Amino acid sequence: MSIKGIFEKESIWIKVLFLILLPIVLGIMFMAFSMGLTKIFGITDYVETIKLHQIMSAIGIFILSSFILAYFFSKKPLEFIGFKQPYGRTVLVAIFSIIFALPLINFITIICSNISLPDSLSAVEEFLTNAEKRNEELTLTLLEGNSYWDLFINITVLALVPAVGEEMLFRGIILKSLLKNGKNIHVCIWITALLFSLIHVQFHKFIPILLLGGYLGYLRVWSQNIWVPMAVHFTNNLLVVLFYFFLKGNNFGLDIENVGTSGSPFILIISIILSIAAIYTVWVLCNKKQGLTHNISET
Repeated sequence: MSIKGIFEKESIWIKVLFLILLPIVLGIMFMAFSMGLTKIFGITDYVETIKLHQIMSAIGIFILSSFILAYFFSKKPLEFIGFKQPYGRTVLVAIFSIIFALPLINFITIICSNISLPDSLSAVEEFLTNAEKRNEELTLTLLEGNSYWDLFINITVLALVPAVGEEMLFRGIILKSLLKNGKNIHVCIWITALLFSLIHVQFHKFIPILLLGGYLGYLRVWSQNIWVPMAVHFTNNLLVVLFYFFLKGNNFGLDIENVGTSGSPFILIISIILSIAAIYTVWVLCNKKQGLTHNISET
């Protein structure tokens, strides 16, 4: 008896339970495996150790979990995740949409940086703020490196693997599962985006990450293809890695998080116009390719 698609007709709660437990188990297993590798190969450097743990955890929690979950949830696991032939123009325009949106994203982030919780939740805010600060410090540590080999490793660890893994799990498994059990596409997309933002533990960047997750969800639904949100997610991460590698310590005061946030609002206005135009173009291209039906729960 084949176990492929064994949970296909099970209730959403069985799937949710399996979806929670499997990444945790595989994450623990791969972390233990990663610690074993550091001892076998004698890796003692802190940054190298953290990067190894990062990539191994991502493979276990996101990538391998997604493949196994898709295998149990569908008789066509690759189609379930959304691995279909990508459409070049759609992917390209979608990539440009996130590049155009960079000043707008930074502007929203600055607004959200002033958000604070009520005094009764000050302890929660302090905890979340400290967690965000630790995550940012860790990211800056991982971004260190001066050689092109360091750049390649950083692109792999901080841009490629997270983009592939997180899109497979969130837009490939979670969103698809919700759509199969829910009628409202928008609710399913934003529930997935909410979970996506929560796992990043970024208090002041919660809303920007939520909006990004929502956009990635719509890209998955419109294109019926995981490659499109994956490419956009990768580009978003890649910009951070490239900016830090090539422009850190520059004399221009240029940082990826302040692009378009100082001086004339002209840059922000152009960013909004170009972003809307690019997103609309992606939607039109997807319509032409897929027709007007975008219910990926049927595919």
